[in-house]
Amino acid sequence: PREDPHSPKAYFRRGVAHGWLGHYPEASSDLTTVIQLDPSLENEVLKELARMRAREQAGAAKQRAEMTNFFDRK
Repeated sequence: PREDPHSPKAYFRRGVAHGWLGHYPEASSDLTTVIQLDPSLENEVLKELARMRAREQAGAAKQRAEMTNFFDRK
């Protein structure tokens, strides 16, 4: 968004990228900005936020399982 600080497309793409990198607070912030700049994109943003939450929860579950297995080793 350095090039055009009012571009919802730029914020959306950056938000998606942050989500894939696991930077969830930054992703959420960028995606919220998209809705503020262009309310017509709300449905698409909400879908992406749901996908991001699912990835975050899956990652947390995987991490819990790995830690459980780590401490259960003999």
